[in-house]
Amino acid sequence: MDLFLSILVFGVVVLAASRIGKLCSIANLPLITGFLLAGILVGPDVLHLVNDQDIEHLDFVNKLALAIIAMAAGNELVLKEFRSRFRSITWITIGQAVTTLSIGTVATFVLTGYLPFIKELPEETRQATRLAISVLVAVILVARSPSSAIAIINELRSKGPFTQSVLGVTVIMDVAVIVLFAIGSEFAHAATNPILDFNIKFIGLLVLEIALSVLGGCLLAFIVSKIVPLAAPRQLKSLLLLVLGFGVFFVSDHLREYSHEHWSFSLHLHPLLLCMIAGLLVSNISPHRVEFTRILEQISPPIYLAFFTLTGISIQLDVLAMSWHLALILFAVRLVGIFLGTYAGGWIAGDPPLHRSIGWMSFVTQAGIGIGLAREIASASEFSAWGPDVATLLIAVIFFNQLVGPPLMKWSIIMTKEC
Repeated sequence: MDLFLSILVFGVVVLAASRIGKLCSIANLPLITGFLLAGILVGPDVLHLVNDQDIEHLDFVNKLALAIIAMAAGNELVLKEFRSRFRSITWITIGQAVTTLSIGTVATFVLTGYLPFIKELPEETRQATRLAISVLVAVILVARSPSSAIAIINELRSKGPFTQSVLGVTVIMDVAVIVLFAIGSEFAHAATNPILDFNIKFIGLLVLEIALSVLGGCLLAFIVSKIVPLAAPRQLKSLLLLVLGFGVFFVSDHLREYSHEHWSFSLHLHPLLLCMIAGLLVSNISPHRVEFTRILEQISPPIYLAFFTLTGISIQLDVLAMSWHLALILFAVRLVGIFLGTYAGGWIAGDPPLHRSIGWMSFVTQAGIGIGLAREIASASEFSAWGPDVATLLIAVIFFNQLVGPPLMKWSIIMTKEC
């Protein structure tokens, strides 16, 4: 009954959030901004329409949405479409990843010393926890927003080498960030767990987990490629994709619990990596990319609506009030990393001076995958002491990026005269 009431209340909240999102779009703000604001408004810290117990009951919504978001990210990476700009895309991607990760890790480690919840942690694990948080935050700072970029490109009907590079880097970076997060989360788990050591066993376990995730992604891609061409309504195929996505999280959770209880180590599959690989393979290898894309386009709007509304509900306003200035600093640090990486990568690739100097403006947007990874940190049991607080800080950073990013990207495309 509690679960039923939680779902019922959330359904009403989601309907209201869709209206608030449309109001934001009228004001030239992204839809997800409205969804987040609606979630904050009805959450435990404002109107109390949804409480903490409801958030726990609705965790399955988070898992369903993350699976679809990861598949959609993989589906966007159509390799043959980016061949002509391969050199530029490669170097800009490498440049941004290196600068954002390095600068982000250092800056976050310094800033964690000012976070209130860090002082409440045991002193013997405090420094290791700060390092773990720094790595995870830096990885999420790398994430981009292909959906926002594609929406702006379609709106401006832009076409040309600059647009191709921007789209290629944005999509590849979102795929890369899932792999980086899988590695970073294992590092964070080991750093905060006094039982684990950084030895050959840890490295072997990490390689095994990523290899199993890749194999699982291949198996999932095979199943999806059999579902997509079925002579059935798209609503039914969308439902089957949701069941598959939830099944990935279900199997991953139970494998972790079983290995922890019966083996000498815990085996962590990475559901986001697994779903992303499935989307990538279906898009690039199977002959069903068009139908797969249409299914994802049909299912994505309600998924994004529910996911971002639930994310807004989960934001802890007390933590946000104490750390908004730190979020603003991380936002500025991310801009510096993007600018340096884009300029250096463009210079090595031989891009025109104009593209090098304004290219960074097209990579500020951040949404689905970034918030999804932040929610992963919040819901991970091994990070329960600090995960929700860090997730709130990251969502504040993403909120700033999504507020500033779309206008900057529009200006950059207009300046290159590709619209």
